Amino acid sequence: LALEHDGVRHTLKEHGPAREVLRGQIPVTAADMGRFMELFNRAELRLGNPPVARDGSKVLEGEVTVEGVVYYLVARVRRKHIVPFTMYKRSVVRQ
Repeated sequence: LALEHDGVRHTLKEHGPAREVLRGQIPVTAADMGRFMELFNRAELRLGNPPVARDGSKVLEGEVTVEGVVYYLVARVRRKHIVPFTMYKRSVVRQ
């Protein structure tokens, strides 16, 4: 697993504090991105929907619950690495 600029930037911009509060979700932080490998390794993974990204890379998605928070992960399978595409999180108990 590796971090790639585009996926990290997208996740922090689109799922950070400014937007997630409006959606009723918990904002993703830089610390969450730092845990991506741990979360990915613990997640129940499946082929993405769609299974292939626009750039031709395969897509995996999954979710994992950690300490009352459900993390939803989407990653691209690159030639030598798996990199985050996006990630968001919600409380197990919906408000």
